[in-house]
Amino acid sequence: MVRQLWLVVLILLFAFSACTERKQAVEHNNKGVHYARDGYYDAAVGEFKKALALNQDYSECRVNLGLVYMKMKRWDDAKEQFNKAVKQAPDNAEARFNLGMVFLQKKDYSSAEKQFKKAVELNPGHAKANYNLGVVAQELGRKSEAIRAYERAIELDKELIDAYIRLAQIYHEQGAYDRAVGVLLDAARIRDNNEFLFNNLGMAYVGQEKYEQAVDAFEKSVKINSKYPAAQFNLGMTYAKLEKNIPAMEHLEAYLRIAKREDDPDRFEQAQQTISILMKKQYGGQ
Repeated sequence: MVRQLWLVVLILLFAFSACTERKQAVEHNNKGVHYARDGYYDAAVGEFKKALALNQDYSECRVNLGLVYMKMKRWDDAKEQFNKAVKQAPDNAEARFNLGMVFLQKKDYSSAEKQFKKAVELNPGHAKANYNLGVVAQELGRKSEAIRAYERAIELDKELIDAYIRLAQIYHEQGAYDRAVGVLLDAARIRDNNEFLFNNLGMAYVGQEKYEQAVDAFEKSVKINSKYPAAQFNLGMTYAKLEKNIPAMEHLEAYLRIAKREDDPDRFEQAQQTISILMKKQYGGQ
């Protein structure tokens, strides 16, 4: 009888200890989340590691640690944590999705696609997983498939602006400028502070040869971000098409101030040559 009582006591003590460790692990995880939100990534890593030392099977914490490693661009460390999380919780859609994001960063499109598909299988409403299936398909040249994925992502999340931008990019490449404009205008009604959106809208208008509307779109882009080289260049070149020499030169000069020649030497040279031509037009070769 005494022996049985001791066994009960030991079991209760073990259960209490395990419960205490799980509670402490959650506390460390929560601290890590707060540190990560504030940008203190090293401190966050320390808290997540303390949590995992107390509870190795804490897959949610592994996902959080992996996300911080991604912020720190420690891709291999992130991959390790997401892989462990997937093994511990195969039905964790977020672990699958984030593992796919690491593979996408490494341009391992086949592995990325596998994980995104699994995330969508586990959570059909996962807009970002659908979107990234589109990214993979687009990178692999499967444009029809990419269009369907982006449309699905937009259906799931109307505010996923990157999906609109990439969808319009495909239409632009196909010469379907009307469709590209329509998609980007839909996006602009939702988000009016994205410089990439308005730059792409301007390019779609250029494709339609609607240069005044293109100027308006490029002007919005540079107003949002005056240090966005592509928009400054495109705005300058469009003003040049409209023979508005002074604003054309102003924006091309702005492009030259903020751009790096090595990033796009052909465009850099084109801007310089266009300024030279416009100077002669405006000032008669002086």
